[in-house]
Parts: sequence; C-alpha cells; structure tokens
Amino acid sequence: MRKKIHQDIYISLVMFIISVLLYIQTFKMIEEAALFPRILLLLFAAFGVFILIGGIKKPRLYAMGKQKPMKAMKKRLICAF
Repeated sequence: MRKKIHQDIYISLVMFIISVLLYIQTFKMIEEAALFPRILLLLFAAFGVFILIGGIKKPRLYAMGKQKPMKAMKKRLICAF
C-alpha cells in the first residue's frame, strides 16, 4: 500500500526552499541592511520546519485514530482567533 504524503510537507518544503534562496540573495546587500531580512528569513525557515514536523506526524495520528482531520482544523481555527 502506498503511503499518502500530507500536504503540509509540500508547503513546508516550498517555504524552506524560498527562504534559502532569498537568504542567499541577502549576501548581495549591504551588511547592515541585510540583518533584518536575514532574521525574518530564518524565522520563515523555522516555521517551515515546524510545519514539516507537523505534516509528518499528522498521517500517523489519523491512522491511529487519535485525531480526525476535521477536529484538527477546528482546533486551529479556534486557536487562530
């Protein structure tokens, strides 16, 4: 049986690739001016890693029956507000 990859994994990989490419571009900037974008890009990459970890855990939780997809979405929406 083929394992299904959660969509969060794709999103996190795209986030990480974008942050790495943009971080490389900051080396063309003045050193003082590049500090703030570098900090933001590192945070962006860190959030991508957190999403990747969550995307890896979600299929396992769904398979074990500990969490249902709809309940997870409702919890996120409640926490967002």
